[in-house]
Amino acid sequence: MANRKTEIRDGAAKFDLLFNDEQPEVFVEGLAQIMIGAPLSKIIFYTTKGVDSDGVEQRYANQTLVIPTNAVVQMISLISQQFATHEKEILRTEAANSEQLKSMLAENSRLLQSIEK
Repeated sequence: MANRKTEIRDGAAKFDLLFNDEQPEVFVEGLAQIMIGAPLSKIIFYTTKGVDSDGVEQRYANQTLVIPTNAVVQMISLISQQFATHEKEILRTEAANSEQLKSMLAENSRLLQSIEK
């Protein structure tokens, strides 16, 4: 049963987005693998379980997202827009990684521009 509803009425996009407040949330630390295909793509995520006796980080694939490829392109665009909107806050809170983040945000911006063309 839906607990919240957001009505989307934006040009040709007309739908109601229903939220279930009890939907599961899963923590992931990063992307393990991405497989882009047609019509579907797969994104495999991982979590880190520690370091073995040889000092090698142990990553475990824990979630696989199967998603239409056109939705992946939409997701890239939406994520890039969000990063562009919140870039200052992100860089401020992630000061230790700011140079790497600046580089990645610049690449996201270039990617977003190429998608929009």
